[in-house]
Amino acid sequence: MASTHASYKHDQHRMHERLTLAATATVRDRDFAVRDWSFAGFSINHSPDLNLQEGEIHDLVFSLPFAHYTARCHLRAEVRHIDATQARFEFHEVEPNVRMLMRDYVRQTLHHGGNTTTPSTTQSAAEIASSGPPRTPHARAGSARRGGLLLLTGVAVVAVGAWVLQSQRNLVSTQAELVGNTVEIRARIEGYLDKVHIHSGDEVHVGQLLMELDATEARRNLAAAGYLHRQLERSVQAAERVVKEEERRNTLYSRVALGRERVEDARTQEAQAALVQAEGELQRVETLLKSGYVSPSWAETQRATALQRRAQALRSQTEAVLARDIAQEAAKGRFFGDNQVSNKLGEVVLHAEQRRTELAQALAGMGPLLAELENTRLPSPEAGKVRVINRSRGELVRKGELVAVIETQAKPNILAKFTHTDAIRLSPGQAAEIEFPALGIRLAGRVEAIGWQGLVTQGGTAAVAETGIGEIPATIALHEPIPQLPSGLRARVVIDTEQDLLTILRQRMP
Repeated sequence: MASTHASYKHDQHRMHERLTLAATATVRDRDFAVRDWSFAGFSINHSPDLNLQEGEIHDLVFSLPFAHYTARCHLRAEVRHIDATQARFEFHEVEPNVRMLMRDYVRQTLHHGGNTTTPSTTQSAAEIASSGPPRTPHARAGSARRGGLLLLTGVAVVAVGAWVLQSQRNLVSTQAELVGNTVEIRARIEGYLDKVHIHSGDEVHVGQLLMELDATEARRNLAAAGYLHRQLERSVQAAERVVKEEERRNTLYSRVALGRERVEDARTQEAQAALVQAEGELQRVETLLKSGYVSPSWAETQRATALQRRAQALRSQTEAVLARDIAQEAAKGRFFGDNQVSNKLGEVVLHAEQRRTELAQALAGMGPLLAELENTRLPSPEAGKVRVINRSRGELVRKGELVAVIETQAKPNILAKFTHTDAIRLSPGQAAEIEFPALGIRLAGRVEAIGWQGLVTQGGTAAVAETGIGEIPATIALHEPIPQLPSGLRARVVIDTEQDLLTILRQRMP
């Protein structure tokens, strides 16, 4: 056992190296012989017509040819390197059951395929001579008895091993059920059943209307919401017109303020020119007054005129500054009215935004009402035959209650759940036996996929209860057609792992 364990550890170490054992990779629906591979990835001969690009991620099938079957593992790999002769891929994730398959394949190939010699049962003369003196008849009799005991012991060990192998190589599901065979039609809201458009046994297609709940209340609520929406739309339009009018008025006021600024600037320049002229005339009169050519009264008159011109210039300059400030405020949308600065445009814009917000809220509130009206209609999600009609016209239907069952044309399968310890021993292709205890039916099948990613059920998801802690699902495909059975029917699945006793014992080693 120690040597076997050491050999197993050696195989596990070898898997991290590049191996040249036979394997096949299916890339873009084309099969390629793998040149070398390991847990990390593999390489194939490069084919230019594949149009591979470095960094691409592909969903592919990695096939390992065991002695009695071929294991097909669905993996994801990234193109890491491409040259003229080969393309190298790196695995993204390798699930525990796939790693176990790879290790089993390496072990069987290296130890069974690579070591085919058997020891000889005869001895040479030199071996007999070196074994010592010939044995006496008494010694031969004792040896025969010991040989018989050894034979009986060997038979007992073989029997126990066969019993252990037979009991351990078969895995039993913790729970299992049928999926993808029927579709249950359930009410999406509460209401009274108003119309039934189908009868038991009718053939229906995808999207066909099956039943209708009373939609009077839903239509009334939707009509009230629509009226409110139209009122808000008119309010928003009126607010937008006020905003446009205020913008036009602001533009006009800005132009008036700008014109006034220009006028005041012209008046200031005119007053400054008159002031310069008056001050020049005053200087000339004062010079003549000193020479005695003009009277003192005339000089006083000129001084008064110069003072008047200076006052006019200061007043004009002040008016120009005020007009400039008003024009700047008008450019920002602020105007003087009743001795106060007002900004009516900001108020009307805020009012319009409030109306738009109310309109958006009203529109969002119509979404659930539209969904409620739509949920009063129950269409068929799948094509098939009406098997059960569970409600009659006029009955009150609660949300989630079953109203009809449709037999679908989809291929059914079995969703079985196994403990994590058992699931690592599963691989696609293993034989399975399915039993429906409630009906006493036994069917044959095979393992199709392990893990949630392999499930194929109605609507693309598994319509079953979630797995418990430490449970892993497996999809079991049926070999033969079955009668129309309801989805969710409980089953018991037994899977033959086709593993020898040594493999089972090694899997239980720490």
